Amino acid sequence: MEHYRTSFMNEIIVGQKRRKLNSRLDKKLILLGVEGKNSTEASYFLNFNRLQNTYRIKIAKGRDTHLLSIIDELNLCRKDTDFKKGDLMYCIFDLDNDPYKIKVADELIKKYRKQDIIFLYSNPCFELFFLWHFIYSTKPYSNSRKVITDLKKHMPYYEKNINCFHSLFSKIEIGIRNSENIMFYHSRHKQFGIYLNPVTKVHVLVKLLFSFIQR
Repeated sequence: MEHYRTSFMNEIIVGQKRRKLNSRLDKKLILLGVEGKNSTEASYFLNFNRLQNTYRIKIAKGRDTHLLSIIDELNLCRKDTDFKKGDLMYCIFDLDNDPYKIKVADELIKKYRKQDIIFLYSNPCFELFFLWHFIYSTKPYSNSRKVITDLKKHMPYYEKNINCFHSLFSKIEIGIRNSENIMFYHSRHKQFGIYLNPVTKVHVLVKLLFSFIQR
């Protein structure tokens, strides 16, 4: 009887290991192209690899901050990866309230949108999404430094390149909701497109990944 119980438990353990292996193999892929100057976006999104089993997130990170270089690196990574139907590519970048950068980004988005790249921009910066975990505000910002100044009122320890995912996780639904509501605010005022300020579209990907944590 003891031998039978031991064999049965071993079968369960082996089955669990197989299911875990199959789960990893069955994961769809998300390729993220991010700016090379910092790892804020990369470190934030990589946390989702441990919290959901639907997508495996891989960073196609170059050393350049120019959007065209990020797109090129993303396409190179796609060629070097077993990219399949159902996999996704996102390009995440800041506009810094820079008219030239916004103009170039607008042109590149129109040019590359047919390559299945989803562009998630922030104006002026990614940290808007962090800030909106704490407040709803349509206040425009002239530069990224002022966004971080406001964010530090709620997260005094915040610095670029730190991994603050766990500090913000309990408020993630607030951040998503505020980001969506600010988009609605712009649309109600007939304001559309890449020239919006403030705006961030990163909540689109966050909402997708967060939905799989809840399942």
